[in-house]
Amino acid sequence: MGDQEIIQEEVPASQPHSPLPTQSPTKARQAVEPGQMDFYDALRELAGGRRIRKLEWPNPGDYGILRNSRVQIFLTKDGLFHDWILNDGDLAGDDWVIFP
Repeated sequence: MGDQEIIQEEVPASQPHSPLPTQSPTKARQAVEPGQMDFYDALRELAGGRRIRKLEWPNPGDYGILRNSRVQIFLTKDGLFHDWILNDGDLAGDDWVIFP
C-alpha cells in the first residue's frame, strides 16, 4: 500500500471495558406550573389539533399549529403562517401552554 502502513492493535480480553453510564443522558422531567408543559407534551397537543404557544414569546398572539400536515407558526406581526423551524429553546422549554 505505498508509504502507508496499517496498524492494528489488539485489546487483551482481560482489559476491562469502559463502564456504562449510570444515569440517563436526558434531563429528568421536572414539575412545571399548572397549565404549562414541556415541548413533548405540547407536541402531543399539537398533533391532537390544539394550538400551542410558549410563554416567553414576546407577542401573546403568536401560536403554533399543525396545518396542512406541517408544523407552522402564526405571527401576529404580519398576520401570516410560516413553517416553524424549531430551535433548542423550543425543545428544552417547559413553559408551553395551550393557546385559546
